[in-house]
Amino acid sequence: REIDRLTCVLQERERELEEERREKEQVRNRLQQQLQGRERQLQQAQQQGQEREREIQQAREREQDLQRQLQQAQQQFQEHSINVEDYEKLKLKVADIEEQYLKEKQVIIADNQNLKTDISEKDKVIAKLISQVEEQSQNEKQIITDLRAILSVNELYTTKLMKEKSQLQERVTSLEEQSIKETSSIGIQCIVN
Repeated sequence: REIDRLTCVLQERERELEEERREKEQVRNRLQQQLQGRERQLQQAQQQGQEREREIQQAREREQDLQRQLQQAQQQFQEHSINVEDYEKLKLKVADIEEQYLKEKQVIIADNQNLKTDISEKDKVIAKLISQVEEQSQNEKQIITDLRAILSVNELYTTKLMKEKSQLQERVTSLEEQSIKETSSIGIQCIVN
């Protein structure tokens, strides 16, 4: 009976260990999936930041192009001797170009401000994601360390149980042998008497 009880205890403990191992594996898989999701979000945020930088560069190029057009118009005005009618037309053209330049400049300034705000927000999101990923990684490392410690303790406990089982089996065998000897001895005494 004692052997059966110990065998049942050992089997129950082994089932518990297997269940704990499965639960730990599920936790580890879930943490890995979350980490991969965070990394994808970080990559998307970085790509958006690069796209914003390209838009800023394009806006600067448009501003430079408008400045060149304005300079060309002013040079044409200064270099050529023109009559009053042509002068007025050119003056209007210069005024239109200047007005267009100012409008474009305001749009570019507003776009730049919006882009800076977006980039700032993206930087905050990226920093937050990096922090979360690092924290998640630390948590996962701690969980793995804890799981290894628990597994080590469980292995020691299992070894101890196996040793106790072996000792009990040896004891039962010894008791059985002793019982056989005692039975034989009693039988011999009865025959002698």
